[in-house]
Amino acid sequence: MSPYQQQVRRDLADVASDPATGLRIIRRLDADGVGLVTTIIALDTTSIPRGARGTRRFPVLPLADEERFTLVVGDDTDRPPHVLVDHARWVGFPHVMGGRDLCLYLDPSREWDSRMTIRNVLARLWDWLTDAAAGRFDAATSLYHAVGGYSRATSGEQTLVVRTLDGTQPRLAYVQERTPRRVDLVDEHPPIGERDRSVLLMPTPGPFYIPSGSTYRSIADSIETSGTLPRALHPSFVKAPRPCMGLPVPGEPIRSDRTPSVKHESPIAALRFVEALSRMAMKHPDRETVTAVLLVPHPVNEAPSLLALRLRAQDVRDGNGEAPVEWIRISDERPAVTTRRDHRRPTHVLQGKRVLLLGCGGIGSWMGEYIARAGAHTLVLVDPAIIDGGLLTRQNYTEDDIGRDKASALARRIRQISDTIDVVAAESMPDPQQFDLIVDATVSRSVGGAWTALHGHGLDLPLIARVSTDAHSGSLGLVTMCPPGSTMAPEEIDEHVGNEVKAKRDLQAYRVFWEDMDPAEALIPTLGCSVPTYHGSAADLAAVSSTATNLVCRHLGGGVAGSHLFALPHSGVSPSHQFVQAA
Repeated sequence: MSPYQQQVRRDLADVASDPATGLRIIRRLDADGVGLVTTIIALDTTSIPRGARGTRRFPVLPLADEERFTLVVGDDTDRPPHVLVDHARWVGFPHVMGGRDLCLYLDPSREWDSRMTIRNVLARLWDWLTDAAAGRFDAATSLYHAVGGYSRATSGEQTLVVRTLDGTQPRLAYVQERTPRRVDLVDEHPPIGERDRSVLLMPTPGPFYIPSGSTYRSIADSIETSGTLPRALHPSFVKAPRPCMGLPVPGEPIRSDRTPSVKHESPIAALRFVEALSRMAMKHPDRETVTAVLLVPHPVNEAPSLLALRLRAQDVRDGNGEAPVEWIRISDERPAVTTRRDHRRPTHVLQGKRVLLLGCGGIGSWMGEYIARAGAHTLVLVDPAIIDGGLLTRQNYTEDDIGRDKASALARRIRQISDTIDVVAAESMPDPQQFDLIVDATVSRSVGGAWTALHGHGLDLPLIARVSTDAHSGSLGLVTMCPPGSTMAPEEIDEHVGNEVKAKRDLQAYRVFWEDMDPAEALIPTLGCSVPTYHGSAADLAAVSSTATNLVCRHLGGGVAGSHLFALPHSGVSPSHQFVQAA
């Protein structure tokens, strides 16, 4: 045992020596050969107040007068010990992973300090039991099974991506390999040519208990007993003497007079599971593995929790009940169970929007990515300029993009970021009236003139945001907003704001946006063959672009005409942000 594990052993013995703590050591800390040590303790819980009758959303944990727990302790203090139970009475209860692993720490990186001791863990466990017995845990938001990262080991070789899943009936779906480490679940019956990639979608009757050291037999048993919980697990019909290492024989009825907790259905859940896997394995003799996704009912939410497992096909053909189960990592991206990490941020308003982006250079190449990541439905890019190596210093492109036009290269990058966005590289500007937002990052006077002409024709234009940075440092930003129905064209707004800025002494640092660059200060990237450009790094332009994107989003739902002036913190410019309204 490591020094830390030895200290845990001493601390537990010290706590148990005080009768007032109500802790008994059932089994001392023993090494298991893989760097972990385990101990079994018992806690007297009679002093914990029991809540009144709970509800489906706020259930009350059924506590015995004494409860036993298994503590699994690693060889260092980087992560807290795991606390498990060896019964199924708490299956489906909030913050009980897989029916046995207590979720004491939602975020160990923030809640666990490596200087803490086993005494801190015991105090945390006591608080957890107190809250659970009082019905304070919300089943609608708590972690279960696969939701929130249950701590069972996975191979890590592949991740199964699930974005849509309709219904809870047992059926076949199939997977499409995206990369060697990613496969996507397609919730459709496997077409001809894809049937060797079929996946069994198997609902469980109720909350699912994940046994330690899961095998084919134990999973089949857990599927069947899930409908009878929270009663104790039945003796397991699969342990009755029968062929195939005790597993049900596909096609034959299950006879189990000694297991009254088995529901009398035809066919019962475990038999469905075994028969379906057997058919999958038998129909494709060359198939190496079979995969199943278990749909576990959630106590409150309609969408089931998901567990994915894999077995060797030959073990299924042979009915090898002791065959080990390989758990598969799931990236569960179903809208019913997923909350976007940006749902409270300004960019959230871009979800489902149609956006036109003109100019995919120092500002536009970054804003295009931010718009895509925010969940826009459609993004049309316009920029015919060709990428050369010098642009990689600060624009959002890679070595492989050199020689491509910017719009096509950015569209290619965005398709790698999101499967859900419709991104188009256009050769010319489409009808601006079909968009919800137009971002003009061209810094082109000709494009500005085009907006003035279109505005004069009385077209129904969306919000137009013209975005630029300063030529001296790339650390200042200007975002001019022309909202729908504005009486002023973007050029008129820009001119009005420019006059206001020139008249205000405290805004003199921003006058550079309305002044021509001194040729002596211009940057010549390549002597003899390049157009003078402005200074600025990728860090500068990405920061300016992200700030501009947030400011644009604040106006997408409504706002007045005017311009945002802002400066990055390292620019030394004050004020760091000012909105100048166009009268």
